Amino acid sequence: MRRCFFSLCLLFIDVFIFAFFLFISVQSRKILGHLLKAFFPPFKFSTFYFLKIFWLPLLFLLIFAYEGLYSQNFHSQEEIKRILKSVLIWLILVFFLVGIAKKTEEISRTVVILQGFYLSLFLPLVRPTLKNFIYKKHIGVKRVFIVGINEKTLEAGKLFLKDTHYGYIIKGLFDEHHLGSINIEGKDFKVRSLEVLKRALKRGMADAVVLSLDVYGGDERLFILLSEIQKRVPEVFLVPKVKILPILNFESLTFYPTRVIFFKSQSSMNSKLNLFLKNFIDILSTLVFLPFAFLIGLVIALLIKIDTPGPIFYTQERIGKDGKKFKLYKFRTMYVDAEKRLKDLFKENETYLKDWNKRRKIPFDPRITRIGKFLRRFSLDELPQFINILKGEMSLIGPRPVTEEELEKYYKEFKEIYYKVKPGLTGIWQVMGRNEIEYPVRVYLDVYYVLNWSIWLDIWILIKTIPAVISGKGAY
Repeated sequence: MRRCFFSLCLLFIDVFIFAFFLFISVQSRKILGHLLKAFFPPFKFSTFYFLKIFWLPLLFLLIFAYEGLYSQNFHSQEEIKRILKSVLIWLILVFFLVGIAKKTEEISRTVVILQGFYLSLFLPLVRPTLKNFIYKKHIGVKRVFIVGINEKTLEAGKLFLKDTHYGYIIKGLFDEHHLGSINIEGKDFKVRSLEVLKRALKRGMADAVVLSLDVYGGDERLFILLSEIQKRVPEVFLVPKVKILPILNFESLTFYPTRVIFFKSQSSMNSKLNLFLKNFIDILSTLVFLPFAFLIGLVIALLIKIDTPGPIFYTQERIGKDGKKFKLYKFRTMYVDAEKRLKDLFKENETYLKDWNKRRKIPFDPRITRIGKFLRRFSLDELPQFINILKGEMSLIGPRPVTEEELEKYYKEFKEIYYKVKPGLTGIWQVMGRNEIEYPVRVYLDVYYVLNWSIWLDIWILIKTIPAVISGKGAY
């Protein structure tokens, strides 16, 4: 019953969004017909038009349901991927059905294209936000048991408590040995025995289970426990104890008649087609944004000149793909004697040095100019890097370009992974906290990005960049 109400809430949201943008699409088509009569024939619109196309939202909702967008809990990255995939399938099916039924006179293809464009642009931003709001009201959240207490399962517990957009709420912790009380993110939980777990499962008290593969030391009893859990719970997350970098593109393979299971992983970056697509998107996006960046840049250049003496641009040598060095372009945000001021700061207060070693940034940095604070808050100082993208030195999305000193000090054995891609104008750690994230975590996230790269991951980062820049959180 709880999940039904949650699904109905999401259904209502999608119907409202679809109807709203269908109205906007129709109005946009009317405007295009008035402005560009030579390209757009007269649009035959009547009050009955929306009745004629009643099947368009029904088809859309059916595709959403097929993709699990009403029944499953997804991280925002996966949800955005499924939303965009659903919109694309909807567009293809609508054009196919309109052509087969010969309804091109009744249904405006321009309206359909505009509807697909608006949905692709706004649904990935609006729907996850509204869904997160519903989760915070404890509607549709799934009750999860954590079985087997170790570093990895506790990390999963912290994730569920900190990030409500996952849609899981911890309802119990269970282990064979680590009984007693445990604190996760400031909240106390009682760890109960596995016998209590079995009774709770029979009573249907969980919707999902996070299971450590080390719970019994990996013997036959684990297989029996897993079978018992799978009979009672629709979702089971298996957590290996081994510390490995998370790889998203794993494929499980079983070779019969043995019981051995292999996990195969292939790097998307090894595909020439994927690299071509990434480069194509970089150039296309840059050409679209460049006129706006140029106009904004002229205003910024004038403000920098008025604010403080010194050059408009700041250049620094950074390391790019395959370890090649290049000059990074930025608008100047610091006083011209910033390096001297930095050394003086370290002498005055060791706290500044600690912050610098953690993040390579200093909160409330006195070296930054008045206009520089504004530019950094909204990442406008990065606009000249569109030049680096056009020169082929950078990508729209990727690990942020670093200096040779940073590579040696922080990346160490992960340097070769960093070398595999072009550095990006924006990246994964920028949308997850920016400068509030400590440097070792940044390295981890950059490595994660390279090993798990996909077009969908880039789209997710690009969408997340918009609210991250607007909020200005973690920018200094």
